Amino acid sequence: MMRVASKGLRNISRTWPQLVAADLATRVAAILLIAPATSYVVGKVLASAGGGALTDQDILRFVLSPLGFGIVLAIGAASALAGLVGQTAIMTVVAGVEEARAVTWLDGMRHAAHRFISVFEMAFLALVRLLLDAAPFLLLAGGAYMLLLRRYDINYYLTQRPPNFWIAGLLIAIAVAGIVWFAGRRLLGWAVALPRMLFGGASPAGALQESSRLTAEHRSQVLTLMAIWAGATLLLSTLATGSAGLLGRYLVPEATANLAGAAAGIALAVLIATVANLLVSMASTISLAVFLFELDRRWSEPWTLPKEVTATPVS
Repeated sequence: MMRVASKGLRNISRTWPQLVAADLATRVAAILLIAPATSYVVGKVLASAGGGALTDQDILRFVLSPLGFGIVLAIGAASALAGLVGQTAIMTVVAGVEEARAVTWLDGMRHAAHRFISVFEMAFLALVRLLLDAAPFLLLAGGAYMLLLRRYDINYYLTQRPPNFWIAGLLIAIAVAGIVWFAGRRLLGWAVALPRMLFGGASPAGALQESSRLTAEHRSQVLTLMAIWAGATLLLSTLATGSAGLLGRYLVPEATANLAGAAAGIALAVLIATVANLLVSMASTISLAVFLFELDRRWSEPWTLPKEVTATPVS
């Protein structure tokens, strides 16, 4: 797996401007799509509270209603779909590197748009499967809340901690652990579903099945690669957050008497922290897409190129 990771990093170094541009383009598109929906949800929650102060029960009541659950599910699905579209564009650019073709971020986005329906279908099938897996645990958590925590505001239970609170907490913890375990295994099994569909000629449903078969045969390799990726992401995130914190303490001394200077220092520290975390997020997203692409190349046949790659030879 170190060879897969090292090859992926070499490909990133050879075309990183195009990969960054592809990732940024999909992030902007996702924000433009998801932000209005999120604002709509907030407005609905405020309306359900009658314009007054929101309580935890107001929020939970709306989320558990048919409309609220559907909206939250749609936002989550749209976020996942945006991520898959971005991964499609990134993988297309990397495919060009593999074949010595000059593929730009725009070519990657064009291929993502061309395959959007297939990507949507695969995301929908995966979501349905995850919901079916999670359904018993969601019912357990929901039942625990309805039977044991509905009588008073959640702040009462957090403060007084009656026996019902501990029983409900145990049941909800069991439900969360079950969801994490089964969803984690399912998502790990689908590690190479997207490249199988994009470059292996598989249908959306067939790609999920083929990916599950391949990862079952090479589970230790997938776990090793995911551990390398997750560890590197955690390290970079920790360094970025820690560096921003140290810089903030330097820019805003505790004993400063200049409020304007303190405000400017805080704003600059927040800006630096935001940019640093964005860079870490982009590096994580790009490296994950490239690593999964390399896994598919290592394991699978057949492997075909989209027209956006074959039509653009390096001059």
